Amino acid sequence: MVSVIAFGEALVDMLSSRLGHAFDQPETFTLYAGGAPANVAVACARLGIPSRPTPPY
Repeated sequence: MVSVIAFGEALVDMLSSRLGHAFDQPETFTLYAGGAPANVAVACARLGIPSRPTPPY
């Protein structure tokens, strides 16, 4: 089976937990793992394809 190695950055997306509320209210966020290379590695792993992101240097 083909292995996948993803090159690039892994990011943390901060999405608002209070959509539709006024801007004068305190904002809260939910953290999600993101970054296209990391997302590809996770999707491949979920499909059973051996994959991993490269470590940062």
